[in-house]
Amino acid sequence: MSNQGDRICPTCGKILSLSGICAACVGAQLGDNADMIGQRVGNVRIESKIATGGMAVVYLGRQELTGRKVAVKLMRPERQVSYRDREYFIREAQALGEIRHPNLVELYSAGMTAGGRHYMVLEYVPGRTLRQLVEDDGALDPLRCLRLFRQLLLALEAVHATGILHRDLKPDNLLIEPLENGRERLRLADLGLVKFTERRMRPLTGHGMTVGTPCYMAPEQVRGERLDARSDLYTTGVLMFEALTTYLPYPEEKNIDGLLDHILETAPAKLTRADPKFGRFPGLQTLLDRLMAKDADDRLPNARAVIAAMDRLLETDLEDDLKAAIAAYDGPDSGDGAGGPDNAIKNGIVVVVRTTTSAGGQEVAPPPGLLRLLRSWLDKGDVCCVHRHGATATFGMRNSAASTSILAGLPTQVERVAESFTQYSIGAGVALGDFEIDENVHPVDGSTLRKARRLAHKARPGQVLIPRSTAVALGLVAPPDASTSMPLPPDMGSSK
Repeated sequence: MSNQGDRICPTCGKILSLSGICAACVGAQLGDNADMIGQRVGNVRIESKIATGGMAVVYLGRQELTGRKVAVKLMRPERQVSYRDREYFIREAQALGEIRHPNLVELYSAGMTAGGRHYMVLEYVPGRTLRQLVEDDGALDPLRCLRLFRQLLLALEAVHATGILHRDLKPDNLLIEPLENGRERLRLADLGLVKFTERRMRPLTGHGMTVGTPCYMAPEQVRGERLDARSDLYTTGVLMFEALTTYLPYPEEKNIDGLLDHILETAPAKLTRADPKFGRFPGLQTLLDRLMAKDADDRLPNARAVIAAMDRLLETDLEDDLKAAIAAYDGPDSGDGAGGPDNAIKNGIVVVVRTTTSAGGQEVAPPPGLLRLLRSWLDKGDVCCVHRHGATATFGMRNSAASTSILAGLPTQVERVAESFTQYSIGAGVALGDFEIDENVHPVDGSTLRKARRLAHKARPGQVLIPRSTAVALGLVAPPDASTSMPLPPDMGSSK
């Protein structure tokens, strides 16, 4: 018998929970998930089911007017009855509505069906989740892992910049989209447990409460303490370790309490336990140690710092290859005798490439893939040193016929690179003059480098800016007579 004041479900007669809704009856009223096939949600016709999660079911749909494929995320009926779950779903939609980034799935619309279920219409991303990728292909090699997770860090940087924490990163909400030429794009597809760090919304979890997937939680998350961006970085480290080895960095446990104890007390495993080959990549282990430090103060401070650390790892590998190439080039037949890394380069060529975001024009570090495409072209000339710093990459070259030849085709190559990396804008500057190479095979800062750097900053997106006198000296254009102004090759702007 119910107490006076208890609310009764008018359908089944059961006493209602504090939510005031009977989950079983709501589920029956809203219909089973399988019944959604062929139905309309907004202007989308549901075609098939993609995945089922704890909070929602994701369907493949097609917009009726445009025919575009979309993903429809529909709250499960039994979760719809919970105020907190509904708020999480709504806040995910609000977060996706605030952030637009190439490594985040885009939100098209959100609303509620006629039957009272919350939904989101999202960009459809063909491909596999990180979990499926590792299950199908096995452990990722270090280079592939860094390329993919660098993209995750770019997405997290954008998320954190808006005052949002993710709190539930896991392999199932990281989509790997295959692109042309064997490249891959990682997309963060789920912001279901986001927390707005700014005080603009009432928190859904109080002090001492934990949310998230236990095996990927940071220690402070397990303890129910205050979280910040470094908590998401910890989870990123765990995900990287799992992608590299196929297992978690903690001993296997049959119960959750044992797992949480390991997260709080046990040092994460080393990569070499999985495979001795990782001994060749000490920098990779150092990065994981910083990410998975028990104390948040011992971790890298933000996503930008992790991206910089990843770039240094990739850059080191590139520099090792470059040193080997220079050692093979230097010798008795090297030409003018100014070829060694300890020597000054006389009348050399410096190319500076600067990258910015296509959307906002903000300076951003060029991704390794972009640099490799440029290097594949510039290495046809006499490259003798290279260095990346911040948003610029600097290439030092000897003045030779091979170098002049590749400069003539540089605007076309910049255009091709821009087509492959549409989220970036690229401008370049070229200067002629003396420069030196240090012991790390980096060009030493001097007047020639500064001139090329200034030109790169002045260059418009897709433009290679070169002084007319330099273009004439290199034979890129004929010297003008007193009454004629010779145009530069297409996309090569002049600089007086």
